[in-house]
Amino acid sequence: MNKKQIELIEFWNKSPKPPMNVLVSHENEQHISASSCTSESIPSCILDEPVNEIVIISSESPCSSSNILDNHDMSFSIQQENSNKSQLNKKSSTIVRRKYLSAWEKQPDAMYKTYVFDQLGERRENFLSWLYFKDNAMRCSLCEKHGKENIWCTVGNQIFQLYKIKEHKHKSEVHRHAEETELKISARTQPTWIETRAKQISKQEQAVQNLILASIHICRQYQSLNSLEQLCVLLEKLGVQLLPSQISGVNYRNNDVALSFLQHVAYYLHEELIEKIKSSPAIGWMMDESTSRTVEKSCIVYVRYLENYHPKTAYYTLLDMEGDGTAANIVETISSVWRKDDLDPVNSCWFACDNASTFTGINEGVVAKLRRHFQIDWLETNTCAAHSFCLVGNRASWTIDLKSGKPVIIAAVSKLETTIGKIYNYFGRSSTRQQMLKEWQNFLDMPELKFKRIYDIRWSSIRGNQALLAALQQNASDPVSSNGDRGSAKELFQYVLNDEFLFLLHFHYDLHECALGPITKLMQFDKLSYYSLMKEIKEKKNLISQWISKSTPTWGPALADYIKTTEKRKYGAFKIDLSDRQELAKECSAHIERLLIELDKRFAPSRLLESMTILFDPIYLIEHKKDVDSPDYGRPELDFIRNKYKDFPGLDTDAVRSEWETLKPSLCEFLDSPSSIDLKETFWQQFLLLKQAINSRFLEENKNLLALLSRLPQTSSIRIAATDNEQCQTPLKLQGWLYVHLYRGLSNTADRSVKLLRKGDTNEAIKFWERALLFFEELDKRQNISDKNRAELKQLKAKYKEHEEQINQIK
Repeated sequence: MNKKQIELIEFWNKSPKPPMNVLVSHENEQHISASSCTSESIPSCILDEPVNEIVIISSESPCSSSNILDNHDMSFSIQQENSNKSQLNKKSSTIVRRKYLSAWEKQPDAMYKTYVFDQLGERRENFLSWLYFKDNAMRCSLCEKHGKENIWCTVGNQIFQLYKIKEHKHKSEVHRHAEETELKISARTQPTWIETRAKQISKQEQAVQNLILASIHICRQYQSLNSLEQLCVLLEKLGVQLLPSQISGVNYRNNDVALSFLQHVAYYLHEELIEKIKSSPAIGWMMDESTSRTVEKSCIVYVRYLENYHPKTAYYTLLDMEGDGTAANIVETISSVWRKDDLDPVNSCWFACDNASTFTGINEGVVAKLRRHFQIDWLETNTCAAHSFCLVGNRASWTIDLKSGKPVIIAAVSKLETTIGKIYNYFGRSSTRQQMLKEWQNFLDMPELKFKRIYDIRWSSIRGNQALLAALQQNASDPVSSNGDRGSAKELFQYVLNDEFLFLLHFHYDLHECALGPITKLMQFDKLSYYSLMKEIKEKKNLISQWISKSTPTWGPALADYIKTTEKRKYGAFKIDLSDRQELAKECSAHIERLLIELDKRFAPSRLLESMTILFDPIYLIEHKKDVDSPDYGRPELDFIRNKYKDFPGLDTDAVRSEWETLKPSLCEFLDSPSSIDLKETFWQQFLLLKQAINSRFLEENKNLLALLSRLPQTSSIRIAATDNEQCQTPLKLQGWLYVHLYRGLSNTADRSVKLLRKGDTNEAIKFWERALLFFEELDKRQNISDKNRAELKQLKAKYKEHEEQINQIK
């Protein structure tokens, strides 16, 4: 080593400098190898690039210490250099690179594999770089070559860091697909015709399917079909594959095409529905008249059918009545639709509708005509309970005029409704009046009344509202208000502070809160049984009948309190003139009598529904479980049902009697178990699951009885009555559904056994554990249970292992 070299090395070691593990710039690129890093050469980083154009990165140094250790004369300088390098790396970790290095193009992560063929036709592997620099951004030539869309193909990646290249190589799905495409193309492997055809058909089907889905989306969002083209443009920008806008001169993106797609989907779904209806053992129909915006009469039809003994409701069709809404035209129209669909309505057992005489007429109604036309005497009508109850309240306010013989509204009810309407109109049209009322309510610490919409306030809330009277009195004497405003307030004040108005208001409040309100709330439940509804109506009828049963009526709490507090002619802070309260009492008694008559008329008992209730309603069976064990329980009701459906296709009325007698002992045992009380909604599901666990042919052996069980209707204003009560249906559904309920039944039964054993009831604990063992046995028999479910079954066995040992010791 000469003197000049030693001086340069000492200068290099003493001066501050960037570390040896930097990458050089493209302009001064030099490949440094172990042979070039000798004592005769100056470190390349002094000559490569300026310090302000580089960053510190964690790549390996071209002149690593392992290459220089062979030169013993430079060992000291290398150690000093490594020390300086580590210190500078720690201080420079936050520096960001702002220059692209062409050396990155030779990195393994910037390469892709392809195939080339020599002159002899032999295939060889070749690795090319996909990374290149253009317009101050890194780009991918492979993705561009195969038409892939990402940032590397459009604007380019402007973050000049090595990890971005690795990320694109290993994590980008688009780049991976481009590599796969490149290998397929460069390998010159000719795909088979079947593969090519399937691929093209798949693309075409997907494009058409996306167009159909776009049309369905527009329809479900209640948008115009003309917006299909704009939606397709948006979907294409999002990368969704669609058919071209035009193929051979045909446009596939206008409203006509959208309508065609929707009609095609509707036709397919309708054909699928028809097959399900034909295979259903029983059918129920729901029909309701409606009027479109063009005032054209139409009739919407829903169908209720059984699929694997599981009831389902589906839209069937919309009947065009062509301006004729008579019963004869409805029957003719629906009959023509059934003939077109090749449907035989002979297995229809229920017809749900509103209370319009067009449907419910005894001789000339739709149901009566359908019975005669198709000879289906077992077809029953089930009217909407909510609609019927609404008619009860409405008709109780009307009477027959003796002179004209026409129905007219009761004068007292009309006057009451008029006063309430004036209160709404007075406050609802003025924000100033509402603010005045609000101030009085806050002053008196009373609940706030809102008059923005008529539905935001219940009319009964006016009862006892002193703030309302105070606001009216203030406005009637307010000198700032106009004469008309003061006159309106004074007139309304006199209407409200009237004994007749307040007496009737408190009476209807009691009637609603004590009798009609609970029935209305009960009808809001979708799973409302006939027995529960009729029981509630009977209780409320007895309640309001007691109010007028004596010579001196006993009124509800609100009216009784009003009568008592106004005996001294004072209503709160206001004086009041009393009316003839005996006449008011007679009017209220007459209203209750009319209400009772309408309840008896609209909710008359049904012999068929009562028979179904006694046999199959879980709530009734639980309440009368002591009677179920008697030998003659259910026989009269079953005979009535057998006679009703004696000509029903597919029902063996003789076999159903023996099936009922065979089922009764098991049903009594199940009712005696404490857990049956908590299973009102899933009573029959759990019972039949238990029987299936014991006897795999149970459903087949009792198919006639189960066919009757599925006919138990449900009283609801929303659902079709026919075969609608899910709590009373057979659980013969899909296998996945059955497994879930088997697991649930196993867990519930085993937990019940554990609780009974803790309480000391060993006999019941043993019974429930024996049932749990049956569930275990049934699940073990299943062949197509997933591994996950089998693992859960093993966990359940381990969970109850200690309990099983205790049961065995007791035995």
